[in-house]
Amino acid sequence: DRRALVLPAGGFLERTGGAWAMVLDASGRRADKRRIKVGRRSADQVEVLEGLKPGERVITSDYTGFDKVERVILTK
Repeated sequence: DRRALVLPAGGFLERTGGAWAMVLDASGRRADKRRIKVGRRSADQVEVLEGLKPGERVITSDYTGFDKVERVILTK
């Protein structure tokens, strides 16, 4: 066992293969595409080796249609 930064194994993994994720800014109103590197996976979670810091929030739902999108603006 070792400490690791993990994300839920959401729909985003299917679309990106774990190569990138949409990471929310501090306000939670904008998410930017960022390269990540993933490691070990289970049915429920994926280990993040590079590209995220502890506490950062990620959109983990399906990214269908986001392939060419660099930024998402979230509204209520």
